[in-house]
Amino acid sequence: MRVAALVVRLLIAVPCQLSAESTHHPSTYCYSCERDSHGRIKRDSSARRTFLKSKGLTHTPKGCQVDHIVPLAKGGKDTPNNMQLLCGGALKAKEATELK
Repeated sequence: MRVAALVVRLLIAVPCQLSAESTHHPSTYCYSCERDSHGRIKRDSSARRTFLKSKGLTHTPKGCQVDHIVPLAKGGKDTPNNMQLLCGGALKAKEATELK
């Protein structure tokens, strides 16, 4: 068990040297981003709470989303200064451009 955890930590800490062509990941895949056990980019829930608190909120308003200005997959940090609150049309416009 300890060896497996060490291997996982090493894989997370050291950026993968494989190119996008040798995997099934899209070209925007972040190889150096820390990931959870499901392969998703690891998030810091306290950063989100801190961001919302700085805006005078305790939760994300309906129809809105806490968004990363520089996406995590493109090397953006999961910190409050890289977050913005997008609602309505602005949220739909950003999602449309990022999902292309």
